[in-house]
Amino acid sequence: AIEHTIEWARDVFEGLFSDGPREVNKYLDDPKKYLQRLPSEGNTSVQRHKLETIKKILGLLGRSTFADCVALARHRLEDDYHYTIAQLLYNFPTDYTTKDGQPFWSGPKRAPESNQSALTDPDPIAYIVAAAI
Repeated sequence: AIEHTIEWARDVFEGLFSDGPREVNKYLDDPKKYLQRLPSEGNTSVQRHKLETIKKILGLLGRSTFADCVALARHRLEDDYHYTIAQLLYNFPTDYTTKDGQPFWSGPKRAPESNQSALTDPDPIAYIVAAAI
């Protein structure tokens, strides 16, 4: 459904342009206080994600090249359009059924396809260039 797509896009946008930078700013304001407060903010997966985001953003600040940005964009493309989908299909294969015996992937919920397009396809290249800029 279109609502799901809109919500997904909103989550991605907030993560990239709001949540991540906000966490970096909190950390830079007082690193010691931030690290002391971190254990009380969600489970270890959430905490790890916050620290990885801070590390990634700080690693790019001031010394990143366009090639670094292209590499980061390529990794993002692979994560979003291959690895995440491959993991979802591993957990819920196309022939997976619910406890009631109904196909899991039915109705509006269709099984996604992993996109391992060659880099000669225009869409992945456009994604990488746009994300790198």
